[in-house]
Amino acid sequence: MAGRESSQKPLTFALSGPGAVHDSVAEAHAFADAAGIDHATRSRLAIVVEELVTNLYDHGELAPDEVFELELSVTADEVRLALRAPGKRFDPTSSIVQGPSQAAGAGAGLKLVKAWSTHLEHDYADGRNRLVVMLPIGGR
Repeated sequence: MAGRESSQKPLTFALSGPGAVHDSVAEAHAFADAAGIDHATRSRLAIVVEELVTNLYDHGELAPDEVFELELSVTADEVRLALRAPGKRFDPTSSIVQGPSQAAGAGAGLKLVKAWSTHLEHDYADGRNRLVVMLPIGGR
């Protein structure tokens, strides 16, 4: 977001394969620990990362061999998460996932992402999704 300086250099990870969801959550935990982020924010960050990465595979049809990027940075009051991934358009900002997979509980993770974030944006260009999420440190 414009006008905000990161108090720690952003970290970018390139991930793929069957362990990518687990690896991205592990990187989020390690980042939060290194940045001294409180436990509640650390937990929310891990859930948001898991939800968005899982949805890139499930709804963005990201193939197991395709690489996506996870970037994490922090300011004094927010954690910034950016995901860049090839695949089909997956826009969590427009609506909760609908369709045959809309079983009981489906979409609950995206509702949490929306509820916990102060900023959520998506764009899709040249066959790539880009998601940016800002999470307040310490909750609201």
